[in-house]
Order: sequence, then C-alpha cells, then structure tokens
Amino acid sequence: MMADEEPRSLQQVVHVCDRVRCTDWMELDKALHGSEGLYGSAVDVFPVLFRSSDRRVNMNKARAWWNKR
Repeated sequence: MMADEEPRSLQQVVHVCDRVRCTDWMELDKALHGSEGLYGSAVDVFPVLFRSSDRRVNMNKARAWWNKR
C-alpha cells in the first residue's frame, strides 16, 4: 500500500435472504408510493443492512440491489 492511500473499510456482508427481504419491500413501496425516494426509504427502513456512515454509499448499495433483483 502506498503511503498516501487510506486503508479500505472492512466489507460488510449481508445475507441473501436479507437482501431479498429488502428488495421485496422496495417493490411493494414502489407500487404504493412510486419510485421517488425509493433508495433513501430502503436505507431508512433497514438501517441494520445499510451500515456505512456515508449515506451515499448506502444509497448506492440499495440501487445495486434493486438493479440485481
């Protein structure tokens, strides 16, 4: 590792069943309320699954799960 690089954060592992539970909730929420704010709502409803202190990272994770479903 180079001297000016920060060490990477430890990768957080989430069980597939938890990811499916979250994306199932996202599908229901989209049907009821539309897609506006969907990723942010998922991050707020499932804080145990989105543990980064950076909200942008959590939103990207929710977006990736949504696209992979």
